Amino acid sequence: EVKKSASPAKNGGADDRFWKLSVDAKTGIGYAKVRFLPAPKNEDLPWARVFSHGFQGPAGSWFIENCPTSLENRPCPVCKENNKLWNSGIESDKDVVRQRKRKLTFISNVLVVEDSAHPENNGKVFLFKYGKKIHDKITELLEPQFPDQAPANPFDFWEGCDFKLKAQKVAGYQNYDKSEFMEPSELFEGDDDAKETLWDQQYSLVAFTQDDQFKSYDELSTRLTRALTGDADDRPETAGERIEREAALPVPTPAPTMRSTPEKSLKNKTAAKPVDADEEDINQFFASVLDD
Repeated sequence: EVKKSASPAKNGGADDRFWKLSVDAKTGIGYAKVRFLPAPKNEDLPWARVFSHGFQGPAGSWFIENCPTSLENRPCPVCKENNKLWNSGIESDKDVVRQRKRKLTFISNVLVVEDSAHPENNGKVFLFKYGKKIHDKITELLEPQFPDQAPANPFDFWEGCDFKLKAQKVAGYQNYDKSEFMEPSELFEGDDDAKETLWDQQYSLVAFTQDDQFKSYDELSTRLTRALTGDADDRPETAGERIEREAALPVPTPAPTMRSTPEKSLKNKTAAKPVDADEEDINQFFASVLDD
């Protein structure tokens, strides 16, 4: 039985609500099977979209913060500075921008179907953080480019698809290009009560894009100055501290859940639309920046 809720680890540890694919330390190969789940109760989208910045300043201090451009009409001092550097036309300035540009992350609820490295995770609900390339695979499934491909909603309980997450090292980086969706299948075939129970166990996603998850413009400006100048109040982070900060996400306030929902309402909640690719294009800020 999947636990209904989980408390994030305390004292700076990893957030145990999140599942992460385990990969072989030598080969970089990793494999697991998950099922993307629909939007949580009282929410509209099956994913949260968050931009962030993570880079080390010249003096060794780190800047790792959520980017306020994740929210509509919210300016970001890092993006503003990047815009000026990019438009300088100096190649070295553009290299700095590439280092400091915002990174796009999506967060969804998933059911872990098969995790051979950690079988204790099988059958449990977790939050899963993933990048644009995996999200592009979701978008392609929702709205195929070619007429011989039938569209499918991977977040649907009845007509969704299991996802084979395959990791490998390519040019020294973790690559997920070989990941793929399986054929559509019903989750817990014929058992809508089991679907309802699973829906109750999902975590809030809108909480990750609430105001309290983002520092103010002035706070971010101060943090940026410290990272760039090596202010004494912002000592360089150790490697361990950096890893923890990059892995950890702010702890959101859980959204309220309904005790029971008619089947029709449940199925309607599984509908999803892809994000406009133009909206996701990082170049909307300043001409063209290298792709992830």
